[in-house]
Amino acid sequence: MRGRLLSISLLLGLAACADRGPAGEDVAAFAAAYGQDPIALRVALRGGPVRAYLYPRLDSVIWTSTQSVGAQAQVLAFDPENGLEAYTDRAGVPGWIDLRVGTIRPSRASKLALVTSADAWSIFGVVRDTLIHRSTPSAEWELPVPHRVTRLFPARDGTLMALYADDDRGTILKLRPPERTAVDSATIPLPTHVLMSPLGDRLYLAFGRDVAVLNAATLDEVGRVRFDAPVSSMIATPSGDRVFVVTEGSHDVALLDRYSGERVESIRMPGLPRELRMDAFGRLLLARPDSGDSVWVINVGTNRLVATLPTTWRADLPTVAPEGSVATIPDRDVHFTLPGQAKPRIIVRDGAAETWHFVFWNGFRPRAPGLDQPVVFPVDTMSFASPVRDSTFFPPLRPDTQPTRPAAPVVDSAVRAVPTQWTVQLAAVLSEERAREIARAVRVDGAQPRVVASSVDGARVYRVVMGPYSSKLEADRVGKLSGRAYWVFEGVP
Repeated sequence: MRGRLLSISLLLGLAACADRGPAGEDVAAFAAAYGQDPIALRVALRGGPVRAYLYPRLDSVIWTSTQSVGAQAQVLAFDPENGLEAYTDRAGVPGWIDLRVGTIRPSRASKLALVTSADAWSIFGVVRDTLIHRSTPSAEWELPVPHRVTRLFPARDGTLMALYADDDRGTILKLRPPERTAVDSATIPLPTHVLMSPLGDRLYLAFGRDVAVLNAATLDEVGRVRFDAPVSSMIATPSGDRVFVVTEGSHDVALLDRYSGERVESIRMPGLPRELRMDAFGRLLLARPDSGDSVWVINVGTNRLVATLPTTWRADLPTVAPEGSVATIPDRDVHFTLPGQAKPRIIVRDGAAETWHFVFWNGFRPRAPGLDQPVVFPVDTMSFASPVRDSTFFPPLRPDTQPTRPAAPVVDSAVRAVPTQWTVQLAAVLSEERAREIARAVRVDGAQPRVVASSVDGARVYRVVMGPYSSKLEADRVGKLSGRAYWVFEGVP
């Protein structure tokens, strides 16, 4: 089960390589391609039952948990395989929300600090500064370390990176719970900021103005970049191919390329940024200004600032919704606004009184009588407009600035056919680095291809693809504009 979940995670990570190009499809197309429904999970800030909504129908509850969570619950991770969501409440007590049966299960652990999870099954934290604790629904595990733990980085393959500090020195332990001996360790200067890539293959350590890159498998340093000022924030794209870096006193958000190991570009901000937040699918980067209540929205495909929206900052909001709109809290309401649009397309009244989290999961689908397959929810077929002239990042939009309206009832026995999707393949090579070089050299309509890994007769093959597209004619057009030999196939890799 864990291995299958890791495979799904890697597939989504490779799909997120499209963060260099446009979003390309709306919510319905994503659900059709990946077999998952966009779900908004909401719970009152003061605590209570968890409610689920089929996005964007945010006025019609489709599921409610049978138990309640504590106040100000913060989501740690979601497991789409088992419908399990890990969380921690205001008191620091972690737990799990089982979306299949509606139960809420607090951990047997006491209050934890530095609480984190990668797979929603294992929740890690620290007790009394020097005791690493792991909670799972079936067991508890603890490991004492000699000094104060400052960072924990779990990976989906079951490993855990722990950093503990001794004065101005730090030690990185590579662990594999429930084993109690370290797999590997490394002594380093104490970093000011640490980032693990989403796929768990790189560690980025900021030492003042320097950012050192460590191979997570060997803990060897594989690169180092110097910036003009001390680093204050870092975040990676979901595919891990780029890291965005903010430095003290600078108006720029710098880009660090994972493969060249060099600073490749900078994005100028209207003021000083101090915090970065990445869209789960790599389409948008949200930057928090050093002062004021707003968010700067950066199109990751074009590396351009495309919007400034008013909002308060919390652990859950602002965030990017499934179709690429930005969910903000300018007042008591939650606004969903497409960058480039003057008004929000959805307003949820008093939505700021709730904690929000978006997931993709098909476990809420009703089943039609006598059928041996799940029913597909009816989906909103609205399209979305391009927010800026120089970007094809967002799909076309029919303007809709009205508050949410009651949705049409779901007919349990209706079965929708999945629309045909077409994909363009530009290359298939045995080297990931070569595949990414090819992808970087191609741009069509402002978008770049993504790299998808697969196994063919036991060999690892890396395919350079674009799409999916709704018609073979459109796929052929893109293939011709690429300037490379190509072929078009039906489906999504």
